[in-house]
Amino acid sequence: NNGIASFSGLAWTNAAAAITLTLTFSCTGFTPVTHTTSVLPPCAPITAPANGIVGTCVKSAVGTVCTAACLYGFAISGAARTCTADGGGGESTWSGSAQTCDAIASYCPADASVPTNGASAGTCSTAAAVGTTCSVSCNPNFTPSSSVRTCLPGNPALGVWSSSQSCASV
Repeated sequence: NNGIASFSGLAWTNAAAAITLTLTFSCTGFTPVTHTTSVLPPCAPITAPANGIVGTCVKSAVGTVCTAACLYGFAISGAARTCTADGGGGESTWSGSAQTCDAIASYCPADASVPTNGASAGTCSTAAAVGTTCSVSCNPNFTPSSSVRTCLPGNPALGVWSSSQSCASV
């Protein structure tokens, strides 16, 4: 018989949450071979931060890296977390502290549109904080229709420009 003569010693143990599997293979005329392997349990599921979702935290096996994601108007704060075997009794735990989603200060988006007879979007071509002013640049013999535009508070974090500017002939 070229096959396994006997198969014995299958044992599962669950000592301090680590699962150990031991297999013993015995073949006629050969020394029995025993193989033992341990599998650590996964980390507990991560809960979504306030104003956020679990993001990449759907898997929880040891070695999994987790980063939460935030809803519009909020930014992630805190380092990514890794499911690790802490060595203290075979339990798996998440590294670091829970991530949070913090409100983003209001801002107005860049407005790179160039008005008719305009030379450039001027200082309005970059994002700006609430309260900031900007102005377009006009071609020669043209002037902006108003002196400036102002970034006004919006909802929740996206501000709005007070008006658009055009370029009128002088």
